[in-house]
Amino acid sequence: MEMLCGDEIRFLNEEQMHEKLVERKILAARFLAPLLDILYRSDQMIGDQPMHMSIQLLFMPYIRSTSIYRKLGAAIVVNCFARVFRRASVKLHLNNRAAVYPTLLVKEVEGSVWMPVKVMMR
Repeated sequence: MEMLCGDEIRFLNEEQMHEKLVERKILAARFLAPLLDILYRSDQMIGDQPMHMSIQLLFMPYIRSTSIYRKLGAAIVVNCFARVFRRASVKLHLNNRAAVYPTLLVKEVEGSVWMPVKVMMR
């Protein structure tokens, strides 16, 4: 937590600490989303696995987690990634190029919404 928020987190009360942590997660997600999108759209392979599949699988443990902060972090990053993906897809569609839709990630998020896991609070 101190790596994400710095030493200032030690001097905040509980409510301020949670607000600051969520704020920093949002900032990190906004920074990571374009990078994830670039990697997702690259046609690179990691071993026998395409990069777009690896990026989707990266989120699975966090979405399935019982920790509320892990689920929240994954939700924020996936939301920012989806926004960047959607905007870039519109531009690609105008250029007659298609992007691989993240079906695995969408199914996992839908599953966690319709059948939520019991979440632990800290």
